[in-house]
Amino acid sequence: SYSGDSPIVSYSRKHAYLNETNCMVIDAVRNSKGLYESSRLEGRGFVRKYGTWTFTSKMTNLPKGAWPALWLLGEDDENWPACGEIDVAETICPTAKRHRTEASVHQADPEGNHWESFNEVYSGVDALKWHQYAVTWSPDTIRFQAGDLPAMVVHGDFSGFSPMFPVMNISVGGDESAPQPERRSAFNTAMLISKVTYSA
Repeated sequence: SYSGDSPIVSYSRKHAYLNETNCMVIDAVRNSKGLYESSRLEGRGFVRKYGTWTFTSKMTNLPKGAWPALWLLGEDDENWPACGEIDVAETICPTAKRHRTEASVHQADPEGNHWESFNEVYSGVDALKWHQYAVTWSPDTIRFQAGDLPAMVVHGDFSGFSPMFPVMNISVGGDESAPQPERRSAFNTAMLISKVTYSA
């Protein structure tokens, strides 16, 4: 089953809300006990097989260890990785002054083991600015694009993926996927999402 979240963050609804401009906000903080809190929003009521998903989003701050992501997960996630996972925009923050935003595809190999069949960095993307992150999924192609930047295209067999739903969250590093936050400095960040759209 899916177990890709960091073990050092806990999720609750209080960290997701609408701001004064009707943008969805997901924040992440370190509380007074030194524990990390955020929110994870899932659109399990809206699953689709193939088509284009677009997320319009920006970050307000990126401390070391912040791990925001906009992604799609197969509805049969108890059967992960065979259900499929498409990371549309996942930002890794090795330091407070340096970050990269990646796109990736996770699926099962012929033996049923986890296989990250694609992972590339969006060249020229600053996650602190507004971008439209789009992914188009078909049986044999997945196409990623951030705004007007050149598209990244991966070919393969994606027909076995379950119908997918959108996920938006801020995780926090601490394992091999993202760096440990800096304990001596403040940790607070927020993801703003103005729109999520789907077209067949």
